[in-house]
Amino acid sequence: MPETNEILRRGAAPLYFKVASVIRKRIESAQFCKGERLPSLDALAEEFRVSRVTARQAVNLLEEDGLIWRKQGKGTFVTRQPRDRHWFNLQTEWANLIKLLEGTRIKFLCSSENKACPELGPDEGFLAPTYCYSRRVSIKDQTPYCVIDVYLDQRVFQMARNAFESELVLAVLDRLEEVQIKRAHQVLTIGTADIDSAELLNISLDTPVANVRRVVTDQDDTVIYVGDVVYRGDFVKLDIELI
Repeated sequence: MPETNEILRRGAAPLYFKVASVIRKRIESAQFCKGERLPSLDALAEEFRVSRVTARQAVNLLEEDGLIWRKQGKGTFVTRQPRDRHWFNLQTEWANLIKLLEGTRIKFLCSSENKACPELGPDEGFLAPTYCYSRRVSIKDQTPYCVIDVYLDQRVFQMARNAFESELVLAVLDRLEEVQIKRAHQVLTIGTADIDSAELLNISLDTPVANVRRVVTDQDDTVIYVGDVVYRGDFVKLDIELI
């Protein structure tokens, strides 16, 4: 079995970030309870086989998150258990998805109109003549949680241009009486953050992410919306009834 240090050194994320993630998981699982003292920096450095500087950087990161506090001459103590940030349930229905988006604000990165069609998979539907493309970051509680590349049927975009440019596309689409949605489908895959998504989501390179592709068609099976979404892995979950 590989040693802890060997495992920690895999991937491109900073070593201190990985050490902090391990300690965070122990706090989340109550291996380190509220009020409990953490091992010393020397003990952490020895356990993870990292330098004392790396151990200190990891502890600093946890302190910035408000999970621990340090008292001179006393040690480092757990202040609270991390709140569960996995609030975005990807196993959901359309109405629940729209509700989950409440309280989200968007940051526009770029947009262009009359773009060529996005690539479609088998049985996803028929292409519209042209699309309006935009790239956005969705933010909740001051934290960016996903990056979205959106292709919206140009004709649909013209129906509510101002709303589509200032609000969440799916929320606007949901309330447009002129559009009858026939099918909405999504596919989830697990991946890791590339340079762009890591920077936009404020996470480290190669951090786990959820990649979601959403396709919405109208009553004529025309694809009116394609959304390729990258979610932070620590914000999403799948909650599935098996029986």
